[in-house]
Amino acid sequence: MRRGPKMVLAALTALTLSSLARADEKVYQQTLPSTVLVISQTRDGGATGSGVLVDGQRKWVLTNFHVVHDSRELAVVFPTYDDDGQLIAERTTYIEQAGELRRRGRVVDGRVIAREPRLDLALIELDRLPEDAKAVRLAGGSPRPGQRVHSIGNPGASDGLWLYSQGHVRAVYRRSFVVEGDLEIRARVVETQSPTNRGDSGGPVVNDRGELVALVESVNRGRPGEEVRLLSTFIDITEIKRFLKRHAEAANRANPSKTAGK
Repeated sequence: MRRGPKMVLAALTALTLSSLARADEKVYQQTLPSTVLVISQTRDGGATGSGVLVDGQRKWVLTNFHVVHDSRELAVVFPTYDDDGQLIAERTTYIEQAGELRRRGRVVDGRVIAREPRLDLALIELDRLPEDAKAVRLAGGSPRPGQRVHSIGNPGASDGLWLYSQGHVRAVYRRSFVVEGDLEIRARVVETQSPTNRGDSGGPVVNDRGELVALVESVNRGRPGEEVRLLSTFIDITEIKRFLKRHAEAANRANPSKTAGK
């Protein structure tokens, strides 16, 4: 039976979409072991956000400054799986089984060892890591406009954790802006139309190869009467790499026997 051009086009389109879906799932599964939920206690109360493991040897997790503020001690939660190896995404499970998850090493204590409010970046050192935790790879440079990016986060408006989002880069540029009411940021940013929300802050933004290209920072909602849609701001990888390099060099000077993780 001979197929017409429309049937062939439809078949090719379905095949392409199926391949893209599998690629997106692969990126998600690759990035998930690096992604964490950050729970901090500040003078103003508790806060939650996301973070990403960037150095397995040093047990370093990167997140936003506005997630940790003045916190010293905090808890970091890693993704947990059921007996069949399926991800547990229900937020209530993590709340109800917090003690058991801590015993199993899925909830880990940490402390903030570096803060840079101007970049809205903070570095957390953990006491230990789960065996399956994997540090994310860092991209060589900034993403480009039009490039597809993926992120994982823990938005407070959802009853689920480890939520996946996708978008495309709209621009990469230097920007000065204010978040959380009075926190002034001056940094190179990646602007996308990814759907992000409170709680996603600090989560990883990766390219199609699973390399970290940015850190979720904020959603630009605009001024009253000038609301914007799908305009998210992420901290660019160039700022992240400089931040990590400064603190890795300081750590090496403090303890020359330790070297940075791969």
